[in-house]
Amino acid sequence: MPFDFQRARPLLHSGDLAKLFVEELGCEVCRQKLTLPAGVRDEKPVALVLSLGIRKD
Repeated sequence: MPFDFQRARPLLHSGDLAKLFVEELGCEVCRQKLTLPAGVRDEKPVALVLSLGIRKD
């Protein structure tokens, strides 16, 4: 399926990056727990998606 700019543009404008990456760019939802050491405490960022490379449909 080719990239659909008409569907992707509103998702980008609304800031719905998770939906944009999963539904339009073909990434998978990331279920890993991440921990980044930051000085005296650890930060726990939330990953939205797991990139699997560029789709070529």
